[in-house]
Amino acid sequence: HLEDIINWAKHHVTSTLYVCWAVQAGLNVLYNLPKMTRNKKISGVYHQAISEAFHPLTRGFDDSFLAPHSRFADFPLDEISQHTDLDILASSDEVGVYLAATKDLRHVFVTGHPEYDANTLNDEYFRDVNEGLAPDIPENYYKNNDPTNKPTASWRSHGHLLFTNWLNYCVYQQTPYDLDHFSEENFTKDD
Repeated sequence: HLEDIINWAKHHVTSTLYVCWAVQAGLNVLYNLPKMTRNKKISGVYHQAISEAFHPLTRGFDDSFLAPHSRFADFPLDEISQHTDLDILASSDEVGVYLAATKDLRHVFVTGHPEYDANTLNDEYFRDVNEGLAPDIPENYYKNNDPTNKPTASWRSHGHLLFTNWLNYCVYQQTPYDLDHFSEENFTKDD
């Protein structure tokens, strides 16, 4: 079960990165936050505003950056800030929380898809069109909002920087060379 994996990771993994659906599961298991769903799917590329410019995860980020989203799940800023102890690092009025982390960086939550390539939203859109679902055109994605135009990735640099920062500051810098010297409260060896 996913709950078992998340609970195991709390004691055996230096830092866990939750992306999209995993954010829902992580918030539910770690904070008892039920899944929140929007009436309408978020699909497109949205501006995110940095809340903490000097945080290790946002080091090198512009004050505002673009990130793709494709989800029905909802992550309202007020719900996350009121019901968790997470540092909210980036968000937007349109999509809510984008990036949040525990103070010790053991749990990092990314509600969007910085890993998407230029065509991923395009492929999802036309998949749904071909299935007769009549989806909305992904916002801020195609030139002139025209799906006959070739999409381009406007988020790639920040996506790479986010993963690099996570690997460096949350995993590499935090994991000791000799795991036997990792404190028992952060890492258990019995499983």
